[in-house]
Amino acid sequence: MDASRATAGDFLQRVAEGDQRGMAAGGRALMAIQEAQQKAGATYDDRLANLQLRQAIGGTQADAAAAQLELEQVKGLQGMLADQRAREMGATRGGIDLLSQLAAGLAKKDPFDGEESSDLEEDVVTPSAPPGASVI
Repeated sequence: MDASRATAGDFLQRVAEGDQRGMAAGGRALMAIQEAQQKAGATYDDRLANLQLRQAIGGTQADAAAAQLELEQVKGLQGMLADQRAREMGATRGGIDLLSQLAAGLAKKDPFDGEESSDLEEDVVTPSAPPGASVI
């Protein structure tokens, strides 16, 4: 940009040393150079804005990808937690079922079944008939 200004200044100096028509031609040339510089500046600004926009979009996409990754990790952890809870509930149900079966088995069993009480049998007296008497 400084080189084009130096060129324009040099051109105007040469034209100024010439005649009026040369001065007008120099003015038009300077205007053309300035217009080209403005277009170049506008193009540069457009490119810069475009690059900044791409950078922002890229940053947004990277943020979105990171958020998506974190979301997937959270979903995975939630699934693992749900599985753990299901296992705990299954174990608890299994324990309750086992205790219920044991209690039902104990309720069906006669507490005196299989025990022989010799004391009761010895104390029981059965009437017997005297010898030689007939029992009807």
